[in-house]
Amino acid sequence: MSVSVSGNVRLSCPLSGGSVTGSNSPAWVHQIPGTKPKHVVHSTRTNNQNYNPVSPRHTRSITGGSAVLTIKNVEPEDKGTFYCILWTGSACTV
Repeated sequence: MSVSVSGNVRLSCPLSGGSVTGSNSPAWVHQIPGTKPKHVVHSTRTNNQNYNPVSPRHTRSITGGSAVLTIKNVEPEDKGTFYCILWTGSACTV
C-alpha cells in the first residue's frame, strides 16, 4: 500500500470465522524493518472501554465486524508493517 505524506490511511483487520467485538481487545503494533515491533494502540482494560494510542494520529475502532486502525497525517516514520492482535478467549491472533 502506498500513501502520501500528510494523507490518511485506514487499515482493516477481520477475524477469521467471526466478527471483531470489544471483547477481542484489538491492539495494533508497528514494525519498521530491522527493528523490534512497537505498540501503536493497545487496550488498557479487558472490557475494552479504554485504549491507549501512542500518538493522537492513531485511532482504533471496530467497524463492520473488523478492527480498524486509522492513521491521520501520515509521516515518513509510519513506513513499515502494521499488525493487528486480537484476543480470542484462549490465545491472541495476529
